[in-house]
Amino acid sequence: MVAIGRRDLLGAGRAFGFAIGTGIAAIALPSAASAASDSSDLATAGGSGDSENSPAVSAQALRTAGNTSDGWYWIRTSQMSAARRVYCNMTDEGGGWMLACYSPDHVLTGSRYPNVWTGGQGVLDRMATDVRELWFDGEGAQCTSVLKMASTLAARDPNLAAMQIANRVTYTNPGDLALNDSGDGSLTVTSTLALDGTWSAVKGHTAMSGPLVIKAPRDWVQNTNFWNVCGASNDVVATGRSTELVGTYSATRREADPLYGMANVAATASSLSRDLRSYAVYIR
Repeated sequence: MVAIGRRDLLGAGRAFGFAIGTGIAAIALPSAASAASDSSDLATAGGSGDSENSPAVSAQALRTAGNTSDGWYWIRTSQMSAARRVYCNMTDEGGGWMLACYSPDHVLTGSRYPNVWTGGQGVLDRMATDVRELWFDGEGAQCTSVLKMASTLAARDPNLAAMQIANRVTYTNPGDLALNDSGDGSLTVTSTLALDGTWSAVKGHTAMSGPLVIKAPRDWVQNTNFWNVCGASNDVVATGRSTELVGTYSATRREADPLYGMANVAATASSLSRDLRSYAVYIR
């Protein structure tokens, strides 16, 4: 398995990756400079997002520029070798959200890992983007938050009006994010540092009384194929992962069925859900 890390972005060759374990090789991707000077001369800032030749760096940049319509926009950060179409939610929670993964029936198929471009690209089917390429632009993290929403009904559009339950996690140290390259759970994390932040109810979480302090493993990956957005603040173990499956534990299993952190439960109750079908995860 090859993992990528980003802490030494300015190092030799501007190697782009998220590995923080030992004995893991990093993949060198095109540098920001070479990407910006390719033959198509794609802009990575200030673009309209309407075409491949005029991409924006994020949905937030487009929303700030006045775009208020949900839909597919062309996005290219300094970490991307080419522009890609990304579904952007411009209306919910202030707008400016980029769809990281979407499943029309999580019970049957599970959700794709948001670390590779699969499906989608103009059609809302079972899809995922590469968060490693979207999270950062230039020298730092341009994204700070994750918005998750779900419904017991299949094939619901990825917006709050169509979904039954939703929550949001906002990190105070988003630049510390690291993500397993393959999502197979084989990455060994040696750092105890975690992503700090708050977990907030957006819709349907009536049992939770207010925002909760959370921590997340810096690789966002559990050892059994989970994409772990946040965990209990008092249980980040030596590997940097949370093992406390309580209200603040929010994770997506790669295979079908279980979702954590999407049940309407109090902070100290199990957050496991098995009946949620439509499922969407955004970043901003």
